[in-house]
Amino acid sequence: MKNLSSKFPILAFILIAVICSCDKDTEVISTFPFAITEIHPDSTTINFPQLTAFKITPERVVKSNTYTFSYEVLNGNGGYLDTEGNSIPPETPVSLEGLNPKLLFSSSKIGDEKIRVTIQDNGAVSETLDLEYKIVHNPYSVNLTTPVNTAKVNETKPVGLSLFNLGEDKDVTYERAFYIVQGNGTLKLPNSDEEIPLETFEPIEQGTFNYDISFSDFGESVVIVTTRDSNLQVKSDTLEFNIDPIDITFNAATEKNSAFVGEAFDINFDISEEQGQGGQYQMRYTVDEGTVSLFNGDVELSPGVLYNVNLGGFTWTAFGTETGTVELTFILKNEQGVEISRNIEVDIQDSGLVFDAVPIAAQASIGEELLFNANIVEDPEKSPPYILKFTTSSAGIISYNNVDYLPGESINIPNDEFSFYYIGSSEGNHDITFTLENDLGAFGEDSEQITVEIPDFSYASNSLDNFKNITENGMVNHTITSQGGEQTFKIRYNVIEGDIVLKQGNQVRNQGILYDISSGNSQWSLEPNAPGDIEIEFTVENNFGIQKTQTVNLTVLVPEFNITASSPNPILTVENDVDIDFDIDGTNDLDYFITYSISPNNGAVLKYNNNVLAQNTELNASQYSFKFDFNEAAAYTITFTVTSNYDTEKQAVSEVTVNNTPFNFNFSSPNGVVDISHVLSIALSGAASGFTLSGEVLQGSGNFGFQNGDGIGKGNNVPRQYTPTVDGNHNIRLTVTDGYGYSKSVEKQFTVSGNGPTITGINSTAYEKYSCNQLGFFKQCGLQIKSSLAIDNIFVIESYRTRFNNMVSAESPILFNFSVIIQAGGVVISNDNNVNDGAVTIPPNTPYEIQVKDANDQWSDWFQVQSPNAYNLTYN
Repeated sequence: MKNLSSKFPILAFILIAVICSCDKDTEVISTFPFAITEIHPDSTTINFPQLTAFKITPERVVKSNTYTFSYEVLNGNGGYLDTEGNSIPPETPVSLEGLNPKLLFSSSKIGDEKIRVTIQDNGAVSETLDLEYKIVHNPYSVNLTTPVNTAKVNETKPVGLSLFNLGEDKDVTYERAFYIVQGNGTLKLPNSDEEIPLETFEPIEQGTFNYDISFSDFGESVVIVTTRDSNLQVKSDTLEFNIDPIDITFNAATEKNSAFVGEAFDINFDISEEQGQGGQYQMRYTVDEGTVSLFNGDVELSPGVLYNVNLGGFTWTAFGTETGTVELTFILKNEQGVEISRNIEVDIQDSGLVFDAVPIAAQASIGEELLFNANIVEDPEKSPPYILKFTTSSAGIISYNNVDYLPGESINIPNDEFSFYYIGSSEGNHDITFTLENDLGAFGEDSEQITVEIPDFSYASNSLDNFKNITENGMVNHTITSQGGEQTFKIRYNVIEGDIVLKQGNQVRNQGILYDISSGNSQWSLEPNAPGDIEIEFTVENNFGIQKTQTVNLTVLVPEFNITASSPNPILTVENDVDIDFDIDGTNDLDYFITYSISPNNGAVLKYNNNVLAQNTELNASQYSFKFDFNEAAAYTITFTVTSNYDTEKQAVSEVTVNNTPFNFNFSSPNGVVDISHVLSIALSGAASGFTLSGEVLQGSGNFGFQNGDGIGKGNNVPRQYTPTVDGNHNIRLTVTDGYGYSKSVEKQFTVSGNGPTITGINSTAYEKYSCNQLGFFKQCGLQIKSSLAIDNIFVIESYRTRFNNMVSAESPILFNFSVIIQAGGVVISNDNNVNDGAVTIPPNTPYEIQVKDANDQWSDWFQVQSPNAYNLTYN
């Protein structure tokens, strides 16, 4: 353990207080110099906090003194923690408890580190220490062992791995990975097929672990285990093995030393290993003398080719094809390349049995029966029954007495003369070898070669019609003629051009799909979906893959149709609409859709059954009556387009001339006075309706008593007002427009005089009686209303007139004081002043109008006056 201290001489001094005045106190000393020492381990484990104990020794202990701790890292990356494990940042003062504080130091980096520690009391007295820490790995051990370092190829040997934590940090974790750096091998868990991945780190606990190892190559092999802890400390250990080849025993022997030509004889083999596993064995052979064929079951074996064989015993079968000695060498090889050879010899003898099978033709079609006539000759005597077998270089069977036989199967033959059929099932040359065995075990052999061809056929297809309406179905005829063999056929098609549906009977046939079809004649129906040229490519394929292709062409037509539209005689707007006859002449097998355009496009519409005819309305081939409903006079062109559901179209044009309905219009010019409303008497007549009136001042200035666009009725004296606002020459234009927009305009010129007088109010108004006649106690009097006017005018007022119930009185001279009189009928007054007003024409509270004229003959506007609210008349 390291023990560092810092000692400083204790300064003895005497503080002399100079008493300068009687109110000075003596200063109290509360801090004193101190020394610090520490103890920490000679080495510190990486990432494992370890204790550092400090001791503070003050010159004099004062209870009130406190101390703080801080540190600076001079080299490295370590730091301190308190005893609770809380990190203390560098250069950050923390309070210490007591004079023997303990702290933990930890670092995550291997090597030497230097720390400067500072301890300071509350009186600013401080001491420093430079501490050195040696950071080391947490030690652990790793050992890779085996009880034996030699083995055979593929022989399993045990391997042990031991790993133990030798340090203080018990929280360290470990990983291990195995490497086979020389040779090839497999590492497994003991007594298990589970392999341990090589060159891959996997977690491992402390302890001892067992594994099984085997090597597939002989020679020296090396395995290494590499371990690392969670602080990246790495340790490895190595094992070396010597791997020896496998001991092999290989025997080969024939079942007999001699055999007839064509007679089978077995060659028996036996393979065994003393130790280990030789893996997959292979064997090949060479023919050193003679001619022979070798088979493993039904598979013929070729010289020089390696064939997989298994440990233990197995048999290959041989056939000598010529007399003489047959000598064979068999070479066995294991996965490590070790080879062992064995030789055998067999004497092949002539059996004296001659077999001859002759085909009646040198060629046939696939699936066709080809007749062979066979003959057996034996010396010295016949030895039935016989067993016939055959092999073929291609694919085929023999049919004998209506029974089919595969290559290698035994056919029982009772006589020395017989016939059979060979049926080839693949194209090409068939080399057929016949082997006949008599009852004595003698063999005779014959070989024949025939050619088997793929059977051919012819195919033709055509459409029964070159042209077809789209509303009708067509027919496609197929003719297939077989030219040998047992053939079956399939057909598919591809539509190169056009849109159709093909059916075989009632079944839809999709393009690109193979369907069964019989030889001979057959028909498919063709249903067109769209007009135009149709091109279909049919392909027929037989069961041997021969294909024949035919192309069928036809043209699909759309039935013709025509349309007509009538052009009515010119009409007037007052007629409102007009009939247009429309006809579609065609077949109802088509769907028809009508569109139309109207020029000019001014809001006119076409109606059918009182509804606006919608664009793309579907119609039948028939006659129709449309209503053309217009808004104004014009020369209309209606273009009809009818399109079938197959996009064929026809057009027809209807010309409709709509003329304006004539009407008569005129008006009288006014005698104008400025600011006086004048009546324009309008004469309007004719068959048209929906008239509106508008006015325009072309010269002068004035206001119309109506709004432009106001309606106006027909008549000979329709009044409308015009009020000029300036004097001088005036020119006005009135325009009447009918409901279809047809207009007539009339202009009138007239002269307007200066401003006329203006009645500004009524000074007084009262009933007066006159011309009374005595009738006993009653007086019968005429009745009038006298009004005194307030008039604003620079000219002298000369006369006046009144208007009541639209009746204008005669012009009368103005009375004194601008007074005017209007007759109001008559009354009867009794002597008790009671008034009988049965003859009164203008009763109380009744409006009437007054107009005055000045010396310039200019009239004022009509001024409305209200009659008095009472008669106020007496008998006297």
